[in-house]
Amino acid sequence: MAFVRGIVAITLAVSFTIVYVTLPTTRTFYSRAANARLKMAAEANPLDRLTLSLNQTRTSPPTVRVTVTNENDGPVTIILYNSPLDSIALVLGIMSITPDGAAEPLELRTMRASRIWPPGPYSLEGLGPGASATNDLVLREPTVPMDKLGKKATVFLQGRWMGVFARAEDKISRDDLENISSQPDAFQGEFKSKSIEIING
Repeated sequence: MAFVRGIVAITLAVSFTIVYVTLPTTRTFYSRAANARLKMAAEANPLDRLTLSLNQTRTSPPTVRVTVTNENDGPVTIILYNSPLDSIALVLGIMSITPDGAAEPLELRTMRASRIWPPGPYSLEGLGPGASATNDLVLREPTVPMDKLGKKATVFLQGRWMGVFARAEDKISRDDLENISSQPDAFQGEFKSKSIEIING
């Protein structure tokens, strides 16, 4: 009887071992086609090739010209809201202004804008390959405390693209804008310009 019990115990132990060893594991495999689609989606993101540059065009009042250039091989369409090309970009607080010698940037008088959605044609900027668009930001009261600006300051822009399509403006419908989150060629992401020194007066 003891011999039989020993055989049963050994059999159970072996069975448990086999069950343990052969438990299924979950693995994810991507086909070549799926990998190609993922690669194409990453390469299609136009944000990395939207360049942002600043230069001062006037000293009184200090005026900074923002230039956005499409370095992509295809067209892009930018939703202007909260972008460097927004007509109220300065009031939205996307510019950092640090007076010469100061440790911290100025505290600007900013506002949060209510926007119409979906944006109309006047709130879109289409850029072909190599094309640029500009926006002049004028530093003045009440947004900028001019008495604290000093003679020189360092400025840069930083914010987030609300939406950039990797297609021409005339290929975007109202429905595409309404459902932007479901558009495979619509992208959102951060932007930041290089700093420049400006002169006041």
